[in-house]
Amino acid sequence: VTLADAAGRLLVLSVVPQIDTTVCGIPTRQWEQLKRELPPGALLYTVSTDAPADLARWQRAENVEHPALSAQGNPRFGEDYGLLIKEWQQLQRSIWVIDGTGHVRYVEYVADQGSEPDYDAAMAAVRAASQP
Repeated sequence: VTLADAAGRLLVLSVVPQIDTTVCGIPTRQWEQLKRELPPGALLYTVSTDAPADLARWQRAENVEHPALSAQGNPRFGEDYGLLIKEWQQLQRSIWVIDGTGHVRYVEYVADQGSEPDYDAAMAAVRAASQP
């Protein structure tokens, strides 16, 4: 999956270090609920360093349907987005809102990895980015 795959569509990326932890599961389940408020055609992805099979298992167990993407074994996503925590070989928790032209309209790097992102601010950015 690349940004080119989302061309012309609003994109929300929820990045978590490991989905199978309480603190990473909470925002992933929260975004599953918030996806109902996204504009038609918007894409929502959760990205983590978990293996694809682990992501799929967790999604089935938690009834999470939005796509989860694995950055396991390939640090490029983390490096390109400035999210790679080299000491842990994991991604920093963050939220990205990218408009249909590929411009980043909002990003939150969650400084405390034990905290949740600001969902209200992210959704306000989604609404703003979806305005013509």
